Amino acid sequence: MNYFFSIRPHIFIYTNSHDSDKKRILEQRGATVVVLPNSAAFEASGKVDLRLMLQDLAKREINELHVEAGATLNGALIEALARCARNAGRDIASPAEARARLGLRATA
Repeated sequence: MNYFFSIRPHIFIYTNSHDSDKKRILEQRGATVVVLPNSAAFEASGKVDLRLMLQDLAKREINELHVEAGATLNGALIEALARCARNAGRDIASPAEARARLGLRATA
C-alpha cells in the first residue's frame, strides 16, 4: 500500500534586517518572516544569530528542516545545533571532532 501526501511546505525566513517592504513582499507570497534581535556583533556582521533562530523554531515545534546554504552557513548551523545539544546534556561531536573521528581532513 502506498501513501502520498500533498502537504504544502511552510517557509520561514530568518533575518536581522528591518526592511519592511521586503518583509511585506515575502509575507504576501506565503512566507513567515522572523526578524530576530541580534547582539552588536551579529548586527555588524549582517548574520543571523543561529541560536535565536533554533530557539524560535523549537517554540514553533518545528523539528524538521530543509536548509539551502553553502559550506559556511551549514557549518555554522551544525555548530549551533551541537551547542544546543550539549546545553541539553546530550553528547555530540562538533564538526571538527566528527571529521577527526571519521579520518577526514580538517577544513580551513
